Amino acid sequence: LNMIRDASNMNAADEGLYLAVRNKCWLLAGDDGKRTTYDVIDGSNAELDYHWGYVCRTGDQLLGSATSGEAFFKKYWGQTFWFDAQSGPQTYQVCSDNLFSLDPNTGMTQWQYERGLILNVSITVGDGKLFFLETTDPGVIAGESRRLAASDWKKSLHLVCLDQTTGNVLWDKTPELEGGEPSMWLQYAEGRLLLTGSRATNDSYYLYGFDPANGNLDWSKSHG
Repeated sequence: LNMIRDASNMNAADEGLYLAVRNKCWLLAGDDGKRTTYDVIDGSNAELDYHWGYVCRTGDQLLGSATSGEAFFKKYWGQTFWFDAQSGPQTYQVCSDNLFSLDPNTGMTQWQYERGLILNVSITVGDGKLFFLETTDPGVIAGESRRLAASDWKKSLHLVCLDQTTGNVLWDKTPELEGGEPSMWLQYAEGRLLLTGSRATNDSYYLYGFDPANGNLDWSKSHG
């Protein structure tokens, strides 16, 4: 539910369908439906009941993230829960405490990254790199909620790039971005990192083109 504020909890691959289900990722084999499970790698906050958040099967890796089980949007009945609100709690972003990579054949941990709170919908993979937006504000990290308003997740905001194979940080930028409520997301394609956001208060849309090699801002545009 509310896909523009949380992603991605399922992924189709050659061997079957990967699904985030509570604190595990299920692999349902395409040929016979046989189930294999992978445990989430918990974050460091002992007060949280961690569930599997982001899912991506790519190369020789199963990428995932851990977030609070209370962060997900679960209500669905009635017009209120079309999740097309322009402001308020329905526009809050679901965030994860970490990112990790597992060997899909053995389930063994390949690497784990944890520093701030990562916007699930911003996580994107391309050309051996993993990109995302992350707040490193100590007060936000220490809070109980992993569903954040733009005013919170934009505090001490970073645009981060990891090496997909090792989890090592390749670059870390602190962009100044307009928009974010009601939506913000990140995409990678054809050698370009594109950040898209909107702001309901002035009906504006913002586009930012970053160089994925170093995180430098190449251009920005906005329109009504």
